[in-house]
Amino acid sequence: MAKIPEGRKPIPDEWFVDRAKKVIREMTPEERQRAKEREKANTEWQKCVSCGGPSKSDFCGFCIEEE
Repeated sequence: MAKIPEGRKPIPDEWFVDRAKKVIREMTPEERQRAKEREKANTEWQKCVSCGGPSKSDFCGFCIEEE
């Protein structure tokens, strides 16, 4: 473990527990719905903008290799 600089005290463990309680909270229904929509959009197949074939992003693997 690193040596603490002179004049400083280590942070107590309670500080980390208190900090986590303030930062971590339950998602609101709107946030939960948006997360589901985002996950669905990221996992669905799309059309390649160049050839119209199936693709996970804007361009399919074939069109990317051709460029």
